[in-house]
Amino acid sequence: MLPIQSTDEESVLTRAQELAHYVHPIDRSTRFFDQARLILECIPDGVLLVAENGLIRAANSNAGIMFGRLSKAITGVLIKELLSNSDPDHSCDMSALEAVDEQSGPLSCEMVGHHADGSIFPAEITVRRVRWGPEGSWIIVVHNISRRRKLEQDVLRISEEERQHIGQDIHDHLASMFSGLALMGRGLLKQLSADPDYRVPAGTIEYMVDQARSGAERARALAQGLSPVNLEAWGVEEALRDLMHHVGRMATIECYLDCPHELPPLEPSIASELYRIAHEAVMNAMKHSGTERLEVTLNLADDTLTLRVRDFGDGLPDAAFSGTGMGIQIMKYRAGLIHASLSINPVMEGGTSVVCRLPLNR
Repeated sequence: MLPIQSTDEESVLTRAQELAHYVHPIDRSTRFFDQARLILECIPDGVLLVAENGLIRAANSNAGIMFGRLSKAITGVLIKELLSNSDPDHSCDMSALEAVDEQSGPLSCEMVGHHADGSIFPAEITVRRVRWGPEGSWIIVVHNISRRRKLEQDVLRISEEERQHIGQDIHDHLASMFSGLALMGRGLLKQLSADPDYRVPAGTIEYMVDQARSGAERARALAQGLSPVNLEAWGVEEALRDLMHHVGRMATIECYLDCPHELPPLEPSIASELYRIAHEAVMNAMKHSGTERLEVTLNLADDTLTLRVRDFGDGLPDAAFSGTGMGIQIMKYRAGLIHASLSINPVMEGGTSVVCRLPLNR
């Protein structure tokens, strides 16, 4: 039997509830019990069956791994020994589980998981009330969200570092550049005031124009990193076309965008995350691959929008392919936010391909 890959807690609960109906009483059919156990073992999250008195009646192996105990050792333990309230204002406590009934549907909230070694971890749980013979029980699906929390903290940290970097860049380059232009302009104004017939050298004017143009380009690049200002008005395709145009000018590399199909309107949050994934992939290629050519493709087929960023350079660092690089992790995190998949692979002919697939029928 193939492992169940879905992390949709409600789907898992529905399956587990159906299994609960079949496995009780056990002597009705041990075959159903064995099948139920096998299916629960394939679920990637921890699954607990909790009696009304709070005792855990059954658990799958992943629950045991999650809490640092053998699954058999969890049986008979009070649920409050494994899960506790994290924040009274933003999560549920065990007393709230009593309000869950078969008609109200599942309850989802965040709690704190307690490992056997004394450590704790953030957990997202989904609870559903089921009828196990004459007694009521809860099926609790526990999902360890430690990695999600770390990624969220990393995103905040990197955002703060980027903010400081942008502030330093503005101070060191833009501010000094425009201050220099202001001083030159003030000097010319004094000369013209003293001598109305003074002719400003063409080279001076040309220099000032070049400096102003360079400053405007740098300001535009900084603003584009902060917010794709044309995204809402133009859509993803035109925003990416604008990005490729300015990347080509700044880095003097060949940049191409191919979008053979008309794209459907995307929700602003989805369009923003998709753009930022493309932006990060393009920046990574510019910094690390040594490419002289970049291709971005947006393709629509079978209700799936596929974004592909392809470079023709020396390839990305090994951390990119192992998924341990911070930029790669953030791209995968952004893809997860919009229920998309992200893959990074070397290309046989040379270079790297970053592919993000976004299902549009969710």
